[in-house]
Amino acid sequence: LMFAILAITLTVIHPLVFYVILKQSKSMNSEMRKGYLVLQTTQLLQDIFFSLLKQPYPLTPVPAVACMGICCGVEWIPAIKMFGIITIFLNGAGVMYIYLMLRMQQELIPGPSRLRISMRCCLYI
Repeated sequence: LMFAILAITLTVIHPLVFYVILKQSKSMNSEMRKGYLVLQTTQLLQDIFFSLLKQPYPLTPVPAVACMGICCGVEWIPAIKMFGIITIFLNGAGVMYIYLMLRMQQELIPGPSRLRISMRCCLYI
């Protein structure tokens, strides 16, 4: 079932979203388009990782010891490194969501306001 879901998302859903972001969103701000593109790429990598390489097990005590997927059978990736890889994937998506929400909030605030963050500050985000 996980392989079927992965095949559908890789062949239908993600290419469709990439097409909409790249071709059909010309009125969108270029920074927002780049942010959505990076977010979609992060989600594509998460789909590949969590559907093929390391399939999460839904029951609470078992994920610490049980492992399903291709990466679980190899000896050169210990369990602690696998948790580090999972953390990087999940935090990467969270950072992109926060960046997009901040950019949307800055687009909605009209003119000079105390709620508006300076562009110098936004360049570091």
